[in-house]
Amino acid sequence: MSGILGLWNLDGRPVDAGLLETLNARLRHRGPDGEGYWIQGPVGLAAQMFRVTPESLDETQPLIDPSGVAVVFDGRLDNRDELLGALTDLQAGCPDAALVVTAYRRFGESFPEKLNGDFALALYDAGESRLVLARDSIGVRPLYYTRAGDTFLFASEIKALLAHPQVATRPNDETLADWVLRFPGEDNRGTTFFEGIYSLPPAHEAVLTARHFAVRRYWDFDTTCQVRLQSLPDYVEAFQHHFDNAVRRRLRCRGPAAVSVSGGLDSSSIFCWAETRRRASPAALPSLLGFTHHFPKGSAADEEGFVAEIERQYDLGIERVPVALVGPQRGVRDEVWSVECPVLNLLWHSDSLYLDTIRRRGASVVLTGHWGDHFLGNRSYMVDYVIRGEWGRLWRFARQHPRRFRRNFPRLLFRHLTPEGWLRPVRWVRAKLVRPAWDIRCYSDSFVRLIRQRELAWKPFAGPFASAHAASLYLEVRGRYHVAALEWSSKVAARHGVEAAFPFLDRDLIGFLMAIPGEATNWDEVGKGLLRHAMRDILPPAIAARSGKARLGEFLNPALREEYPRLLQNMESGRMIVTCGYIDTGGLRQALPALRDRMQGQKAEAAFRVRDLLGLETWLELFFQDPKRSQHE
Repeated sequence: MSGILGLWNLDGRPVDAGLLETLNARLRHRGPDGEGYWIQGPVGLAAQMFRVTPESLDETQPLIDPSGVAVVFDGRLDNRDELLGALTDLQAGCPDAALVVTAYRRFGESFPEKLNGDFALALYDAGESRLVLARDSIGVRPLYYTRAGDTFLFASEIKALLAHPQVATRPNDETLADWVLRFPGEDNRGTTFFEGIYSLPPAHEAVLTARHFAVRRYWDFDTTCQVRLQSLPDYVEAFQHHFDNAVRRRLRCRGPAAVSVSGGLDSSSIFCWAETRRRASPAALPSLLGFTHHFPKGSAADEEGFVAEIERQYDLGIERVPVALVGPQRGVRDEVWSVECPVLNLLWHSDSLYLDTIRRRGASVVLTGHWGDHFLGNRSYMVDYVIRGEWGRLWRFARQHPRRFRRNFPRLLFRHLTPEGWLRPVRWVRAKLVRPAWDIRCYSDSFVRLIRQRELAWKPFAGPFASAHAASLYLEVRGRYHVAALEWSSKVAARHGVEAAFPFLDRDLIGFLMAIPGEATNWDEVGKGLLRHAMRDILPPAIAARSGKARLGEFLNPALREEYPRLLQNMESGRMIVTCGYIDTGGLRQALPALRDRMQGQKAEAAFRVRDLLGLETWLELFFQDPKRSQHE
């Protein structure tokens, strides 16, 4: 979770050291272990250091190679042994940035193809007058770039780019429309909410010279690969191998490692697996600290009983961090400034307290079970049953899971089997007949037209795919929403001085899950059946057999209803959303009271719509109206 940035004056002007320091100051929260600068004529690089891995403890950045190559690096390389075997002139304890430079000298511009891990990097070759940017294959670490006149800039966060006096931007209306639709499809252009500022897509590199700029994909999953094993024990053994690697890679850190333990199947598997392996080899893994959100006893979100089961089985303590039930407007400006987009987490205060507690306990990294549902519980293999004519297996699924079948099967069938030429007319008919969830009758006519245009325009992922299951997992990992959510998670964790790590986003683990049949992942039609079998004797039985999940609606709805008068007042007094043409004044006055009346029980859809409006208003105020926005840093 370091911060990196740089600029290149393509007209040859020397870099202003003071300006470089000003830009780098916007990333200071990402570098509690110091900062560094390097300037050579028209090129300048800067870094905010956060030393997480043992190899980085004595590292300084930018790293300057005697060959004239300079690099700034944010991340963790997981294939160090492989690289050290190929790059024999390096010592075993060298930092990851040194491996990057040596790989570049050995393999040239194709060097990102040799890297596996979570990273964002920039490398400048003075001899070739070439700048290379690269981002990891999943997109865990953010990296943005833009051009202001004759200056090219890049940084870990957009706010550093906005600090340059020549960077001018406006809201990107198409991206805002896509956000209302929850980002359908894939966007290899890397557009952001800021017009003219781009996010380097995952698994891509950008190469800049004085006369040329190009972005290319350097790696992707083999979506045609198929792995078929003989028995359940074979699948379990293979899964355990990949899962073990995924967890161990993210435990390569100094000091203790934190694990967020909700009591659910995914996060509990990470914690229990890691603790079991640590006890077997105490010197190989760091000590673990468990943390959990503590909800009121007996509520729909209360998972205390499951967490206590882990404590009893492993004879250890997991720290409870109480959930702060405060209104969403308190701290909202700090949140939007952190994530740099109109996205709000209605439990922002709780998550902030949670991450601050982890940092105070001395952990530099926190492992979470996020994305486990997406890659282990996916049910698109129902479509594979149709494709293969396995009607008996489909019927069995429908009988075992009637509600899930009725709710998901038609949607999955449409997604995977509808010819591309039919998609636009079918969406057009659906738009005329069905009121979508986002339609809260307050968006302006012009913005609604744009939303409809974007909804009709997006195209499905191009194949080929070995199965509907493989296509669905690929859609998850390459979808715009997934990539954007990773960027938000990275920036929120960085804001609180820790690094977020996601074992279920390990590239090799996802590749394995994509290649095996979906019915193997959900063995015997049991959701996450493969994980449950792999964690036998590792997880407490109550968690291994768990099927439900915590529900947060009863917390979100009261918090919003309590603050509704203040929210209405603020929306009336600010209303950048009206000034910028996204919201109709009369529609807003009607929509907000109506949404308040829908905030009841466990469903939080109305709360999410209010969140969207408040997030958009706050984002517009902070980045396009507030002349003192630097105060929010």
